[in-house]
Amino acid sequence: MTSNELWPAYRCLRVLAIARPLDEWELQAERRVGANLQACLGLPAGEAVRQARRWILLRREMLLHEVLAAQMEAPGMVELVRAIEIVAPSSPGVFERTLFVSLHYSVYSTLPWLKLAEVVSPRAAGGLRVLFDSGLDRRWRFPRADRLAELSRAGLLAGSTAQLVDRALQGPSAAARDLVRHLKMGGSAFLLFDAALAGRERHAFEVRIGAARASFPSGATWLARASGAHLVPTWIEPRDDGYVLQLGEPVTPRADAQELNQAIQLMVDRTILRRPGLWEGWLRIPTLGSQLSAPSETGS
Repeated sequence: MTSNELWPAYRCLRVLAIARPLDEWELQAERRVGANLQACLGLPAGEAVRQARRWILLRREMLLHEVLAAQMEAPGMVELVRAIEIVAPSSPGVFERTLFVSLHYSVYSTLPWLKLAEVVSPRAAGGLRVLFDSGLDRRWRFPRADRLAELSRAGLLAGSTAQLVDRALQGPSAAARDLVRHLKMGGSAFLLFDAALAGRERHAFEVRIGAARASFPSGATWLARASGAHLVPTWIEPRDDGYVLQLGEPVTPRADAQELNQAIQLMVDRTILRRPGLWEGWLRIPTLGSQLSAPSETGS
């Protein structure tokens, strides 16, 4: 496929992905997502329904991009990734010895880390490590073991490396040691938070999502402090007909718990609260809105 053929075909695939009728699973998910949106964000019923439908359609885009990342001809995938705009702080060395953290937000399992791999590889020793859990995130699709090498040969990784660190395969301790060692050597890493109901995890970040509270694991804090790496909030969002990867201001590993919590809350404010239809967590935490029934949870 030539460059001139790529973009019309890509746009057509995106339209086809969102145009088919909703199946029964999607209809059920839409109702649960809409209930959470209404309860947590106080949206009017009609707006909650509209955002829940948007959530379904954007989830289809997420799944489409997972398939493309795994199966699309490598030169075409490289061209898609290079077309993503990146907005980064002016801090020197932001791509070196950096722990990029994000939410399960938008096309999180494909485009964000591939874009990071593209920009980090020429700058950070050893490139980028990406933490994932094949036991939990079963939508991670790289059916061919040599896919990263294939993308590298097509020029995406600038001759350096990007590696997947599988927490389920290596075990939590071994995966953590791998990441700390890599960061200490000047490399960078990328991981995503899985949210839970507030109070369900010890030593967790606690943030507000509208009227609700949620917890995010604090493992990123431990990694940053153990390795001396800066922590950079990261997220991707649609812009016009494409995407833009946003990098927040780096947080020093010496920051106290309040500063770290503020950085995560700011990322939540700029993602979930600004464009709620892009957050996977409305379904990952199906009872998020139910905690609001108790007065003590709302602060009223």
